[in-house]
Amino acid sequence: MFDVAFQRERLTLVFGETGTELDFGALSHGDTAFVWGFLMDPRFVSELTGRLVSFAPAHIMGYRRVVEREGDKLDLRLVPDKNNCTSGVLLLGLTPEDRKALDEFEQLGVVMESQPITAYVGDRAVSTSIYLHISR
Repeated sequence: MFDVAFQRERLTLVFGETGTELDFGALSHGDTAFVWGFLMDPRFVSELTGRLVSFAPAHIMGYRRVVEREGDKLDLRLVPDKNNCTSGVLLLGLTPEDRKALDEFEQLGVVMESQPITAYVGDRAVSTSIYLHISR
């Protein structure tokens, strides 16, 4: 289960595993990733990584989420749109093993690529990475 901490002076929420110290410093150091689709589900991320990964609600500017349904299948995409923002979560404190599991899920290099991006957590800008569909 998760605990939550609120940093009033930065209007920032961080969720982390119950019983662990929640570290706002993880927003500015360590490996992070902004996720905007199925990886926003902490239980799903836990199934992939084998552990509870801390996270913070976040958003990015300049993209719009598109959801296409084909039967029971959902296809999620981000498309550039300078007038929109997309909500998601910033995964915090990722280990190399976590990153490998996320890369495998996203089919890095085949379906998705990892690109640098600025995400906003509370009033804080965070340099991070994002998985985006490879342009064909």
